[in-house]
Amino acid sequence: MAQDVSDNLLIRIAQGDRRATQECIRRHGPLVWSLALRSTHGQRAEAEDAVQEIFIEVWRSAAKYNPEKGSESLFVAMIARRRLIDRFRARAPETVDIADVELPSEDSPSHEAEIGADYGAVRQGLKLLKPEERKVLDLGFVYGMTQSEIVEQTGMPLGTVKSHMRRGLIRLREYMGVSVNPTNGQEA
Repeated sequence: MAQDVSDNLLIRIAQGDRRATQECIRRHGPLVWSLALRSTHGQRAEAEDAVQEIFIEVWRSAAKYNPEKGSESLFVAMIARRRLIDRFRARAPETVDIADVELPSEDSPSHEAEIGADYGAVRQGLKLLKPEERKVLDLGFVYGMTQSEIVEQTGMPLGTVKSHMRRGLIRLREYMGVSVNPTNGQEA
């Protein structure tokens, strides 16, 4: 399904369209703000700094966007995630408490607006996972921890962390309708 370039904000940003930059901030600002505010535990000044960094990175990375690989909101959310992980690690990675690892509330009014259908589908898929698989994936993908850091945080053996992560990802892919080659774990 080809998308008209004039409708694609990130392509227009890469081409230097200032109006597209402003529209991108209006369109994706609520998503970025909610992720930043959640990541900073409600510290508004820090969240504002994070939002600014994220949109600068979106502007710099707009030329890398490929509409065939995913939606604009997913692209922006992934940039936000990477930036927020960098900020989190710079602050104090040792302060993560496993009890704090959870997904945002589905009851949140901005839930669907935050990331759209992709987010909703992943969230539904996560509900199907075993609690251990979900925690390992949360620590790895939400908090950006390495498998070794997850071992330190949870006390699980490295092999168990790897198994939970692999099985969880396979289950999520199956739920989302992405076929996986069982011999190498690559998308088929």
